[in-house]
Parts: sequence; structure tokens; C-alpha cells
Amino acid sequence: MHDIPLRLFAIDRGLEIHTVDGSEHMTAEGQRRAGERNLTIHARVCDAHVLPFRDNLFDAVTLQFASRHLEIIKVFKEIHRVLKPGGVFCHNDMLRPASRIIEVPYLIYLRFSVWFTAKLFGSSAESMKCVGYFADAIRHFYRPRELAALLEGVGFVGIESRDFLAGIMSYHISRKPPD
Repeated sequence: MHDIPLRLFAIDRGLEIHTVDGSEHMTAEGQRRAGERNLTIHARVCDAHVLPFRDNLFDAVTLQFASRHLEIIKVFKEIHRVLKPGGVFCHNDMLRPASRIIEVPYLIYLRFSVWFTAKLFGSSAESMKCVGYFADAIRHFYRPRELAALLEGVGFVGIESRDFLAGIMSYHISRKPPD
């Protein structure tokens, strides 16, 4: 819904921002929100695994709260491709906690909270089948250090990461090497 682009515009209205999303509805809502603020965001509905941009185009790319739904190595390679040499990649997402002591109660909490929210809002029987998806996606995903290693394996350098809540939430900032 263009949350990050709208926050970036709050810092610098002169930016040129492009977004990609696989959902027409999310893109349309983001465009509505940008339009309310008289902001232009160049939005495309497309597959993040094959970005519709030329090589070495962007100074910065972000990926926020979508990693678990993607073939992450393919996406990281595409992001690396479209970044200019020296360009910055910022990744932020919920990851698998670094500690098993945190992971087990956290995944139980996730299952319960998603179930409770679905019940509270009267989700359909079909929607209720997805209750375990969120926790399962995190349980099978990467830990913060593993994600940093993936970034390095794709060719990113200067990887900085910060974990919050014992690795439940993590961000990574990395660069495409300068030529």
C-alpha cells in the first residue's frame, strides 16, 4: 500500500519512486493513498522474480515484509541487477528467531493470535484454513545471520544487520559493490 514510499516522500518530495507488487488491489490502494497527497509513485503489478527494469538503474531498493512469500535468492539477484554500482539495498522483515528458546513460544503465539484475530473478525471457513500459514512460513524461513549470508552469496557487500526482539524482526542494509 505504498507505506515505505509515502514515508520516503515525507523526507524528500523530490524523489522518483517506483514500486512493484504482485497484487492489483494493494497497488490500487497505494496509488489512491499517494493521489490523496498529490504524490506520483510509478507503480507496477508484476512478478518480483523478474523485475521490469534495466540493469544498474536504481540508487536504492527496499523489500519490506514480503520475503517469506518469494523465492528469495531469485529476488535478491534481481535487486542486485537493477541497483547501480554502490547502490543500497534495504531489507526488513519478520524472520525465524535466532534462538530456539524464543522461536517455539513465538510460533505458538503467532498461531494463536492469527486464529484469534480471524475468529474475532468472522473470517470465512476458507480463510481459517490459512491460519497456520503465517507461523509455518516463518518456521521454514531464514534466521537473520542466514539471510545476511544469502545477501553476501548474491554479491552484496558491507552488510549491516540489526535484530529486534531476539531476531523476530530484522533489517539488513547492504550495497552493490562499486565498479
